[in-house]
Parts: sequence; C-alpha cells; structure tokens
Amino acid sequence: MDDIELEMPIRRLDLELFHLDPSAVTAFHEQKVEADDAFYIEYIENILQAGTMKDSITPARLQRFILDPNWNIAQASIEEEFGDMNVEKAGLEDAFKRYTSFFPAEKAPDVVVFNSGFNYAIYPMEHTIGIGIEWFLGDSNEIVQRLAPERFPNFVKRRMRPEYLVSSTITGWLFVHHYNDLGGEDLLTNMVHHGKVLFALDKVLPGTADSIKIGFSQAQLDWCAETEFNIWAELAVNDALFTKSPREIGRLMNDGPFTNGFPRESPGRIGEWVGWKMVNAYMAEHGDVTIEQMFNQVDAGEVMKSYRPGK
Repeated sequence: MDDIELEMPIRRLDLELFHLDPSAVTAFHEQKVEADDAFYIEYIENILQAGTMKDSITPARLQRFILDPNWNIAQASIEEEFGDMNVEKAGLEDAFKRYTSFFPAEKAPDVVVFNSGFNYAIYPMEHTIGIGIEWFLGDSNEIVQRLAPERFPNFVKRRMRPEYLVSSTITGWLFVHHYNDLGGEDLLTNMVHHGKVLFALDKVLPGTADSIKIGFSQAQLDWCAETEFNIWAELAVNDALFTKSPREIGRLMNDGPFTNGFPRESPGRIGEWVGWKMVNAYMAEHGDVTIEQMFNQVDAGEVMKSYRPGK
C-alpha cells in the first residue's frame, strides 16, 4: 500500500457558503449554474431542498439558510472542531489507498464537505462522496444536544462523533458502489450483503475499533459475542433466515436502540452483526477469494455453510 500515491483534496462547500458575503449569494449561485457544478446542484436541489437551480427564489432560500442563527452556530462549531481537516484528510487518504488496492479498477472519489442542516450525513455520488460535517460534531455539542429526540434519539447522537467520520464515509461509498438490490430477497441475503460491507470495512480500516465500524457500543458488542450461539439459534429456528417478510427483515436489520424480540442489552441491526460473523468465517476458510470476488461471485448460501457459531 505504501507504493500507492493518493492525494485527496477536500472541497469545503461549507466554508464557501458560510464565509460568503450575503449580498453575493445570487452571483455565487448563478456562477454555479453556469459552471454546471454537479455536486452543488445536488446540494441545492436534494440535500438542502432549496428549490431547482433555475428557480429565481432559490438564491433567497440559500441566503436564508446561511444567515440562520442556528446554522451559523453549527458552522462555528464545525470550524472550531475540525479546523483545516488535515487529520480527517489523512485518514480518508489512508483508507482509500487500501480501498483502491482491493478494487484496482476503481478510483478514489472527490470529497466535498458541506453543512446540510442535519439532512444528510453521507451523500455518495458516482465520482464524489459528500460529507455532512455537522453530523460529526460530537454528542456533547450544544447543537447536537438540542436536536429533536424523536428524530435524533440518543443511540443516534452517540454515533455523531468525529471518530465516526472516516468509517461512515467508507461505508457509504461501499454500499453505493457495491450495491445489491435487496428488494424481495430473504433475510439471509440481507444479512450477508451487510456482512460483506463490514468485512471490506475491516480491511480498509484495519486499525479502527469494531464498535466504530458497526456503530454498536462496546457493551453491545460484548453482549453479542457472549450470546452469539443463542442469537443464531433464534434466527435459525423455523427457517426464519429464509423469510422474505419486510416486517421481519426490518426487525432484524433496521436501526434502533435494541432489536425487538431480543433483550434490551442487544443492539439494533443485530442481523448485520451476524452477517459480519458469517462472512468472516467464510473468508477465513477461503483465503484465495478476493474481496471483489466475495462481492460479485459468492452467494449467501455458500457463506452460511462456513458459519459455526459457538466454535
């Protein structure tokens, strides 16, 4: 990996906008329309949902956003917490060096940092990855603490810390660029696909704690490890692994403070953790399989054959 050269400049769209003279917003916007700036278009129309690029009211909505006292406080916190982002830049470059070594046909993305008003944490596009930087200010930050608990419960706020930024970025990139349409697939296929993403994340971020990569607390990870056989027994009974019920799949794969049907010590998304364990077991037994082959050629049934929980 040391022989891979990679420089990933970070475009700071948040600074471009929040350091802009309010009287210059319309001219700035028109310049981006003229330049057909792909990420800016996505930012205005879909991230901020401020209107279409050619709507005459859109610059006024953008100006209102960057003048809003709450978002100014958030932006000040961003600049105080992250500064020039040299630490994050180094982390992303290191991660994408590994990523491109595992996927040599792919190029590292352009990186754009923005203030989304807590609309999007990670926004992957074909050649660009966007980072909603305010999502990583830290759960003790005043702005984060004031977020509505019905939309941002404590288990979500706990993950809104700077140390999650690089892992969340790589995860977003993996899910979009190695995406499987899981609509209509069974629980096992959902679990294994998420497990493949987490296995790849292991290799791209080898020094990152498992709790950061999957977003569980350490106590939840410890509970999973201690209860692994019982978790598997619960999932394997009555062919539950092969259910295609959206409700049942959601119960085991959707985020939450815990997984319904399991003790409150459990994490939400417990199916992801089991999928991760399954893929780890498969890859340990098949050392000649590359990560690319794992994503493209190995099906869930084959993966399951290698998994022997409790052994």
